[in-house]
Amino acid sequence: MVPGVSSGLCSDPCAVVSDEDGVGDCEDPCPCDASGADTDGDGALDCYDPCPEDATNDCMNPCRLDSDGDGTTDCDDACPYDPSAVVDVDGDGVADCIDPCPDDATNTCGGMCGLDQDGDGLEDCSDPCPFGPQEGQGCVDPGGGMGMP
Repeated sequence: MVPGVSSGLCSDPCAVVSDEDGVGDCEDPCPCDASGADTDGDGALDCYDPCPEDATNDCMNPCRLDSDGDGTTDCDDACPYDPSAVVDVDGDGVADCIDPCPDDATNTCGGMCGLDQDGDGLEDCSDPCPFGPQEGQGCVDPGGGMGMP
């Protein structure tokens, strides 16, 4: 190391100007972008603006999103991540995609029996690992304890 020159953990990070715009990284809101662009003129630089071309930042509004591409916005879609038509087989007013008892209009399908949350073909009430194995851990049971590994 050259005497008088510091680097690594002992150097002053504010003395670094990564984007060569003359503003130290500690003071620069966009230390890797020298342009300082604010395309939509909302006062938020493009490098951290969630909607760089929309001054109202309305692109972040979940009611404008259609996550499953089915033509219904997420705010109005009972199943925002399922592009198939919303179905209510038992007619209880709860879409099957979120109905814990999709075949039982009274929703008394017996707690964990009838459900298969990990999709392994075993009803949760008899599945030693109803939520599926957790990576690097044993099974998680609905009571909060650990099931079989």
